[in-house]
Order: sequence, then C-alpha cells, then structure tokens
Amino acid sequence: MKHHLRLWTALFAILALVAASCGDADGDAEVAEPTTTAAAPAPEPEPEVTDPGTLGNIPDPGAAAGRFDGVEVVVAGPAGQLDYMKAKAAEWAAETGATVRVDEIPFGELNDKVLAALSTDTFIADVINIGSNLGGDLMGGGFMAAAPEWAQQRADWEGILPIFRSNQLSFGGVAYGMPWDGDVLMYYWRADAFEEYADEYEAATGNALAPAESWSEYASIAKFFTENAWSDQDEGYGLVELPMRNNQGWNGFMTRAAGYAKAPNDPGFFFDPETMEPRINNPGFVRALEDWGAVIEYGPPGMLNFGWIENALSFVGGIAAQDIQWGDIGPMSKSSDSVVEGAVGYGPAPGADEYWDPVAGAWASGDGPNKAPFLGFGGWFNLVPATSNNLAAAFDLASFLGSPEVLAEAAVTAGTGVNPGTAATLDPALWVSAGWPEDEARAYTDAIRASLDHPNAVFDMRLPGFPEYKDALELAVSEALSGQASAQDALDEAAEKWNEITDRLGRDEQLRIYREALGLAG
Repeated sequence: MKHHLRLWTALFAILALVAASCGDADGDAEVAEPTTTAAAPAPEPEPEVTDPGTLGNIPDPGAAAGRFDGVEVVVAGPAGQLDYMKAKAAEWAAETGATVRVDEIPFGELNDKVLAALSTDTFIADVINIGSNLGGDLMGGGFMAAAPEWAQQRADWEGILPIFRSNQLSFGGVAYGMPWDGDVLMYYWRADAFEEYADEYEAATGNALAPAESWSEYASIAKFFTENAWSDQDEGYGLVELPMRNNQGWNGFMTRAAGYAKAPNDPGFFFDPETMEPRINNPGFVRALEDWGAVIEYGPPGMLNFGWIENALSFVGGIAAQDIQWGDIGPMSKSSDSVVEGAVGYGPAPGADEYWDPVAGAWASGDGPNKAPFLGFGGWFNLVPATSNNLAAAFDLASFLGSPEVLAEAAVTAGTGVNPGTAATLDPALWVSAGWPEDEARAYTDAIRASLDHPNAVFDMRLPGFPEYKDALELAVSEALSGQASAQDALDEAAEKWNEITDRLGRDEQLRIYREALGLAG
C-alpha cells in the first residue's frame, strides 16, 4: 500500500492523492476539515462515563448502551479512504453515546505527522489508522498502548490469520493493534485468453500454457502475449507490474526478489539477522533485478511510471494478460467498468527456479520454484497511542471496527480499502453472498490464503527509518530498469546507503528491532 488505495468507486476523484499510492509522494494539501459524527441523545437518566483507563489498566467497558456518553474519540488516518470507517464509527457512536471526530491527513504527510506528534508527546488522535510499515517506529518505539484482552476477544483474535497477528498487530510478542486490512501481492492472469491461445502457445514454445509457477514461465508467457494480438481492446500486452519510484517500486521489486533471495531455511531477508548487513546486493537480489529488467518491454508503454491505479486499470481494462497486484483486483474485476469479469485467474506470485542461500553462499533449488509471497505494505491497521485520554473508548471503537462482522462487510464492499486477512473475510461463502460464482469465490480466497499461510512468506519491513531504506532501494531499481546503471552497481550503492541509515539510527538498536520483527530472541 499499499499506500494501496482501493477506492474503485472514486478512483478518478482521488487520482492526485494516489500518485504516491502506497508510496511516499509528498502532498501540499492541507489536512481535511474534521468530520464529526454526533450520536442521538442518550436516554435519561444519563449513564456514568466509563473509566477512561490508564496504561496497563484499561478496564472492560462492557456493552451497555450509552457507556461513553459525553466522550469524544478522535480518529486520524489517510485522507480519501476513510468513508466506510466513518460510517461504521457513526454506528458505534450512536450505540455508545460517544462522539467521533475523524481527522483526515494527506497520505504523503501521514507518517511524518504521526511520528512528529508522538515523538514530542503531542496528542494527535485516540485511534490512528496507519500502515504496517510504521510498526517498528510506533510499536517498537513504545508509543502505543498494548491491546487489552477484552479488545482482542471482541476482534476475534484467534480468527485473524497468524501472519497478521504476529507481524502486523504485534511487536516483540505484545499485541497492540486492532485488525482492519490484510495485504499480500498476488498473481492474476486472463484465464479466458490462456484457454483460447493454449494451442498457439504450445506450438510456439513447446510448452503447455498454464498459470506461471516460476518467473521464467511468467516471462515466456508475457513474451508470447506481447507478440500476438490477443486482446479485444485496441492494445494488448503480456504483463503489467509496479515499477514506479516513489510509488510502488519497492513492492513491485520485493515481490519478485523474494523468490530469488528468501531462503526457506533462513528467517532473514532484507538484512542479515545477526549483523544488520544489507542483503539487497547479494546474487539473489541482483538476478531478480536483472530478470525484471528483461521483461519490462512486455508491459504497456510507460510502465516504468505505473503506480497502483495505472496497474489496476490496465488489467481490469483488458490490455494485460498477467498482473502482479494486491487483492483488490478480485473485487475490481466485478466493477461495471471492468471488461474482465469472470475471466480472471488467481494465484500466489511465481517463484524462482533457483534461490540464493546466504548462509551457504551458493545458489540452491528445491522440488519446484522457490516461492516466497510478499506481504508488501502489510495492510492498514488501527493503533491506540499511549497519549490517548480515553483508552477504554479508543479500544472499544477499534475492536468494533476490527470485529468479524464489520470486516466481512468491508471486504466485499467497494471502496473500503479492506483486503481479506481473517477467517471471516476468507470464507468463500461470504463472497458468494456478495454475488460471486462459487468456483471463483473459492479460487480467489484460496489464492489469498495460500499466499498468507505460506511458510516462506515475507512480511514487509517494519523498521524505524523505513522511508529512507525504501527510497534508497527504489532509486537503485529505477536506475537499473532505465539502463542508467547495472543491477549490481545500483544495488551496491543502495546497500551502502542502507548501512549509512542503519549506523545513523544505531546499528544495535536497529538489529534489536529487526530481530523482534522476525520473532527472533535477543
């Protein structure tokens, strides 16, 4: 995210905002005027206001109507994608007697404003809707209140997929966040075109045309469809991806690099978990970047400047035979503007035929391609800052928003920004009830679950300084893809910058947080 803006019903209205979709584009827009949702008057006599709670002692407020009469809860999050959350917060306010104020912050300013406020003990909100990349700063930095047991129960903690419980909502074994969104980049293909052109592909390549299991198969398929007029649109290409710097370049590259550079026997990926030495210039990452550069020509013209929205529109608009994207493509394919409804295949991202084993210092291979699904961006979630004066109300609202009932409705509702990450949202019956054919609902949810449950999955970076690490990597990738530098030289330079960032922030402390993020002791 992604900044991973998924407001299909308002895509064009927010195009300026998502120019840095999931990325770090700077915005000059002012913070939007707060939106206040007032509840209906509480019945007489007025109930006593619930204990607001203190850190380490946040009492269960119970479920009585009007339990937060007279309390204002402030929510802060990314401008342009909080409409559904506002509507649900209004329901909660009407039931509890509270008032909810929603402060929308331009995406490009969100992380900086949150960090600036929290680092100076300045109040910014009672509930913050934020991306997982900031988890190292916020949870690892001690700025957040730990989630009480009662809030976890209301959010059906055990119904949240383990990878999100451990890597998005918790840090150092402590639960902090409440669920909202689950993100993983996946592989999509035009199932109708694969069926129609199967014989021609086999005649041309000697191989059966099937969904790609490896990046080499993916490249072969992309080449074939680019060189053959297959689309019923004015143009047709073999792939569409996410290479744009300051947008989705990080996620696009890491999705590919994970298969080449995430060894199944080693928990580390971005860094050596013993030394914090960057791994981004090892042979696995270098080959991933070289192979990516070799297939860029099979995408639409100008794809180096494609972000989330350009990618998504290319696929659902019918001009790309394959796509690497988040789970949004499924619901978007059902849009009235889509030309691919019922013609989409779903699966985990391809893997690499060989992967670099950093411990052995050699290339290795297994029984099949090495897959390592990348949970890029990691999803939006809700945190309660320790500076909140209404901790009980804040967690009551956050756990309501993260409840199975709310998330199930959100996942199948266009424009919510919520991708599946819980048992409730991954139940095929939910999608069938939303109008999906049963076989497609099962294929979609199975592909997401296979990605999220994969033992070699890679969760996105959660370290202080993430925006700096990201920018250095994206600069290197863009230089290599545009031919300004070799993959090795570009990544060597990025690795030097990563070491500089790590040393400036404190190598020992960064190592501690990185190991905690990986679930490693010490």
